[in-house]
Amino acid sequence: MELPPQDLGWFADNLADVIQEIATARSSRDGVILQTEAPAELLDKIVPALVDALKTVNIDNNNNISELHNIPSRSINVSELCDYGLGILGELAQLATDLKQRDQVERIEQLAVSLTLWTLQRQGSLRSIELVVNGLARLANHTAEHSSLVYLFHVMSDVMLALSRSSVGTGPEKSTGISTDARKILLLNRAIVATRALSPDLMDIAFADVANELPESAPQFFAEGMQQIDIQNYPPEVSRVIERFHRDWPETRVFH
Repeated sequence: MELPPQDLGWFADNLADVIQEIATARSSRDGVILQTEAPAELLDKIVPALVDALKTVNIDNNNNISELHNIPSRSINVSELCDYGLGILGELAQLATDLKQRDQVERIEQLAVSLTLWTLQRQGSLRSIELVVNGLARLANHTAEHSSLVYLFHVMSDVMLALSRSSVGTGPEKSTGISTDARKILLLNRAIVATRALSPDLMDIAFADVANELPESAPQFFAEGMQQIDIQNYPPEVSRVIERFHRDWPETRVFH
């Protein structure tokens, strides 16, 4: 399964298709109670306006985007556009979930990945990554080729870096809006992708991040890795990395 294109034209066209599918499902929902608080104009006005705007985005030398209709009236930068777009996709995903449109939820997740890749290409920052993490996990589950797994690992690393750019600062505004749970899942999935790529170098990087950032989850994660050594018949160099981290982070630890 390939990563979606990092192209706003592709994104806008596919988002328009998703809107049509969800609108059709909504019109024939036969009494289904919607849990989402998405405004009624989401499908009728907001997202179509976003689609039209994305098809004509112009970026200046400061990474700013010229004024877009129905998006905040001042000039915005790529990070703000991504944040706005991911927020809209989140509302669409909830609406699709309520309508039991699982296929559309999966498409929305891939749209989130596409918009994120476009933002990463322009050194933007990220805040809301739940849909992105879900989309990357789905891609990982359908990827087996070594080079594709390595590339996916680096994409996940770039997402983490873009998150850190959103976290720069001090005081109550630092990290506002960034999901700790989503970051945790991303860290663990990234370590799994490194292992499936059979890359000791990437495993060292990913496992160290799990140990440093998720000390409460690390012991169980490495213990589960030990269980997979014989099941997956890992090469010796891969097994040694798992064994070393499991030795350093046993499930029962004594703190002094």
